[in-house]
Amino acid sequence: MNLAQTAGQRKHPRVDLSWSVLMLTPEGKMVGKTENISCGGAYIRCSTLLSKNDLFTMTIQTPNREPLHIGAEVIWIDIPSPAGRLA
Repeated sequence: MNLAQTAGQRKHPRVDLSWSVLMLTPEGKMVGKTENISCGGAYIRCSTLLSKNDLFTMTIQTPNREPLHIGAEVIWIDIPSPAGRLA
């Protein structure tokens, strides 16, 4: 399933935002950036691959506001192909 396929299935509209994220995962701390966010979820890009259904906590650094501390679950994963396209 890719972003184009899921866009029409979303319950909440997404907004493109690039905010820094600190994630505390079963594998340890990692950093990432939001690609987009909604009331029901966020697309976060990071360099370390998490597993589907992993539970973790994250802190999203928002501009001009207090950081957001959120519990999260990995719902889906996109893996870039060697050519840089999403698989």
